[in-house]
Amino acid sequence: MLIAMDAQHQLVNAATADRQIEYYCPGCVQPVRLKRGAVIVPHFAHVHATDCDAFSEGETTEHLRGKQQLATWFAASGYTVR
Repeated sequence: MLIAMDAQHQLVNAATADRQIEYYCPGCVQPVRLKRGAVIVPHFAHVHATDCDAFSEGETTEHLRGKQQLATWFAASGYTVR
C-alpha cells in the first residue's frame, strides 16, 4: 500500500514517510512497516499476517509504480487522492 495512517489518523505517503514513526493500515488499523530503498517503490506492508480485505499485499514493483503514476496524474488534474 502506498498510504498509511499515523497515530493521529493522518494519511501519509510512503515516499515521504518518516522511518521513526509507527504507521497503521487505513483499512484494518493493524501495524504496517515502511519499505523504502534504492530499488523498490516506497510502500507499506502489514507487520503480521492479517485478514485485511481493504488492501492487498505482495504487489509487484510495476503495480506499485502504476498506482503511484495514477495518483500523481489524478492529483495534477485537481482530484483529491487518497
